[in-house]
Amino acid sequence: MIADAPAGFERLDAMVAAQWALTPDLPAIHHRGRTLLYRDLAASVDRKAALLIAHGVSHGGLVGVHMGRTPDLVAVILAILRIGAAYVPLDPGQPAERAALILKNATLGAIVTDRPLGAGLDGAAVTIDSRAEPSAEGAPAGVPIAAFSPDDLACVIYTSGSTGEPKGVALAHTASRYIRWAQAFFADGQLARVAATTSISFDPSIFELFAPLSAGGAIVLKDNI
Repeated sequence: MIADAPAGFERLDAMVAAQWALTPDLPAIHHRGRTLLYRDLAASVDRKAALLIAHGVSHGGLVGVHMGRTPDLVAVILAILRIGAAYVPLDPGQPAERAALILKNATLGAIVTDRPLGAGLDGAAVTIDSRAEPSAEGAPAGVPIAAFSPDDLACVIYTSGSTGEPKGVALAHTASRYIRWAQAFFADGQLARVAATTSISFDPSIFELFAPLSAGGAIVLKDNI
């Protein structure tokens, strides 16, 4: 069941939050034989948002995401958006030189990771271990989203560009128009289970993550790393 869409543009994270409030007991993510319900995803996003806030991440910031393809990756992306920041994919499988060029171009307030960063990334920004739990001083559950705008930046995805060097393409939450179009285009049930196979460094991942999760469907998260 798709949550009712308000008039005008929406925020990507708000679309998912509306859905987990509507269908908390439906599966949200399938990964390695494990299933997370929407209520589990909501709780994980709250914990990740508290962790980010405790490390100084705030509205308008850019956060690098250097993680493997796990349910934690999805929760971290949603948590970044939920507190009004934007994510910058730093695929652990990409060459170190590419990551270094992205860091040179982007001003990151923090990097969230689930592994050692390696040469070119270490020391570039505040490092947040995605597996850590927020401190007692972290943000309370239910981080508010109403004050943030659909015009806010959602992510910056780096392409190769015509010169062969990465170039950042900024995407705002107005990409929600694309998600709502996809929900109208696909027949009932076609978004019930969607394979998420694309690296978050590529824009098809926006569809794979947000189309099912804002329609009551489930992501079947495939390992690439």
